Amino acid sequence: MDADAALAAGLVDYVVNDDAVVAEAEKIARETGFGPHRSLWRGSKRLFLQTLKPFPSRVSWKTRRKTLAAISRTADAQEGVKAFREKRKPKFAGR
Repeated sequence: MDADAALAAGLVDYVVNDDAVVAEAEKIARETGFGPHRSLWRGSKRLFLQTLKPFPSRVSWKTRRKTLAAISRTADAQEGVKAFREKRKPKFAGR
């Protein structure tokens, strides 16, 4: 599958030319470096790693629900929602 097909299938959000990959990766790293670390990385990483396992041992919907509910209760998640409502950039604290 090429990049355009992956985009059309919804597997990726956008594509960049080969010569822009490093610059775009650095931009994304800078943006996520100031993000909601605890909620974004701990819970999401755990769920992502579970998807790599064979089907019978993958994470259940119940576990996903619990993880996402825990993430939504973090101070960073609440700050993100508040910032969105107030149409401003969030100030994440890693809590």
